[in-house]
Amino acid sequence: MEDIPNGEKSQYDGYALRFAPLSKNAVKENRSGKLKDRSRASTTFTLVGYLLAGCPRELQLFKPGDDPDKDEPELTLGFKLSAPVTEVKIGGAPTFDELVGSYENGTMTITSVFISDALRAELSKSTSSEDIGNSSGGDEYLDPVFDGLNKKYAGCDIAGAILGLEEEIGLAKPSPFTISKTKEMPVF
Repeated sequence: MEDIPNGEKSQYDGYALRFAPLSKNAVKENRSGKLKDRSRASTTFTLVGYLLAGCPRELQLFKPGDDPDKDEPELTLGFKLSAPVTEVKIGGAPTFDELVGSYENGTMTITSVFISDALRAELSKSTSSEDIGNSSGGDEYLDPVFDGLNKKYAGCDIAGAILGLEEEIGLAKPSPFTISKTKEMPVF
């Protein structure tokens, strides 16, 4: 069900929907449908049917004309089964103005780190405070960068710090943050 203000049209009318993930034995047509009438759809199933279908925990929405067997969903919504009725709401995301503020209990998680092969090779070469201003040479693009870093952070292990980021992938770290408006953006 989509939360639509009175007089407005749903952006999801006509979208195909499917429960996911489904077991290999599930009849996909029995776990699929189409949104209509202000983005509403309704289905019923027994607990045994839910279990046999693979205990789906997501509702996937596909654009009109997309093939749920081949195309990626436009939107995936998680849900938790509750009896006797499970309601999945579409939308309801806060506006930017509702997000503005300070979050003292925020967290940060590094999800990926990209270090090019050239940078990784340069970082793996030993550098020290005696090496200030004289990188290992051989790379006309990276050498000036590392010469500058070595001068600025003499005695610091810049290479270790950069490479150490990879060890932080997936670890949630406390990180208070603030969301603020810097200027009004035009609405198109």
